[in-house]
Amino acid sequence: MKRPQGFKAQPPSPPLICDPAFPRAILDLKNQRDRLHQYQRRITVLTDRETAIAKQMLAQGDKKRALLALRRKKYQESLLAKTDGQLEQLEKLTSSVEFALIQKDVVFGLQQGTKVLREIHAEMGGIAHVEKLMGETADAIAYQQVCSCFFLYRDALEGGGLACRTGSSLTASLSLTTFLYRNRR
Repeated sequence: MKRPQGFKAQPPSPPLICDPAFPRAILDLKNQRDRLHQYQRRITVLTDRETAIAKQMLAQGDKKRALLALRRKKYQESLLAKTDGQLEQLEKLTSSVEFALIQKDVVFGLQQGTKVLREIHAEMGGIAHVEKLMGETADAIAYQQVCSCFFLYRDALEGGGLACRTGSSLTASLSLTTFLYRNRR
């Protein structure tokens, strides 16, 4: 397919992530998130085990060890709550970084679009050029209407309907109109 004259092929947009440190940072954040999820699963298993130990010690009548198991369970639950907070912060950070990269890509696209628009406007010659073309078009339309009237009038004379003007006076009138039209600019 042939491109319109004056349009240059645009360079391809850069990849979403230009700096090699960005994908590594995002990958590290996601790996840390996965490790925290694994840690939460381990803590949940430990908490369930401490609960089972506490029940078993109570069944055996060892109240001290049952309380110790419940304290360890409570400690594990507090670690689980801290891990939830850390996971939430990691999720927010990861989404913020990814959104910033998308914004960067959008800004680049806007810059490219603005550049193309400026090139198109420069190619068109600006508003003054467009207004000049519109004025010339209006003048040409007015001239065409005068010519149409002249030919209608001439045809009426030749048909014998109008005898008051001669062909030479009509030609002189058309010549005057043409002269005024061309010297009007």
